Amino acid sequence: MKNIKNIFYTSMLALCVMNFTACSDEETYDFTGDPYNHVYLQSNGGTFTFVHTPVSSISTLDFKLPLYCNHRVTSPFTAKVEVDNSLVATYNEENNTEYAEISVSALMLANSVVRFEQGGFVGADTLNVMTNEAMSELRNEKGYVIPLRITSVEGKECKLVESRSITYVIVNVKADTDNIYDDPAEDNVTGTLVGDRSTWTAIVADGTSYSGQSGDMFSDGSAYWYGRAVSTGQELPVIINLGKPYTFDGITASYLYYGYYTYGSWTNRSKIEVGSDGTNWQEVGILSNTNIVQVFYAPVTAQYIRITVPAPSSTYSRATFQCGDFNIYAK
Repeated sequence: MKNIKNIFYTSMLALCVMNFTACSDEETYDFTGDPYNHVYLQSNGGTFTFVHTPVSSISTLDFKLPLYCNHRVTSPFTAKVEVDNSLVATYNEENNTEYAEISVSALMLANSVVRFEQGGFVGADTLNVMTNEAMSELRNEKGYVIPLRITSVEGKECKLVESRSITYVIVNVKADTDNIYDDPAEDNVTGTLVGDRSTWTAIVADGTSYSGQSGDMFSDGSAYWYGRAVSTGQELPVIINLGKPYTFDGITASYLYYGYYTYGSWTNRSKIEVGSDGTNWQEVGILSNTNIVQVFYAPVTAQYIRITVPAPSSTYSRATFQCGDFNIYAK
């Protein structure tokens, strides 16, 4: 009987030790004997991009930062977050980087004073960091760092956790020679595909077309349209007439191969231009990929689109544009 009791007590002690170890592994911010409600960050920051094109400058900076406290709020209080550029030099030294600082005047901070309401563990407001038109001047090739710091907490028996009060946002800078994304960017398109394309037409210039039209590229993809250059070494311009002006931020072109596979209609290095009269053209960009969807950094407004397919390098091939479904992402 004594051995049975010893085994029981030994087992219970082991369970207690295991439970204590499991609890101690969790990251908490409880301070023994400390009556304060501590405010802190759980964010590792984020990385965003400024893209500068001949048409416009585009920012992906849209950083959201929630604040937390370690006890359920019994009395509402506030915490203030600021950009602290005094930390930039220290960050660069510690991380062997050469980021520049962004002037606070080039940033938009929404909800920089975060409210904590009764009953919660998370701020009722979320800090939101974006930029304004001044970002067009932010062209440092090495990029930027934005240090965000909780600077104060205002409320009864509340204070911040100094060791968890700072996070950093990184902004890379990219220059593009035209208005078309170089990388796959279908998620960046914001327009909507046009439903009624019954008045749209496509033509190729006289003297360049070999076979022209045998279907309709403004349908559901089941039809088939193609243009082909008359001779090798000749580029092929295809003009799309949308029937009326549209504002759009992307175009899509594809065809169905033997009813099974969908391919992009694009040829790498094709030139995309737009215009209002079918005669005068403004260049949008040169394609650097053959993705089905081609996205513009900034929207354009036009009735005509000209796609100029380059002459193939092979002396046995001719420039071709084939399509079963052409559309735009209208705004």
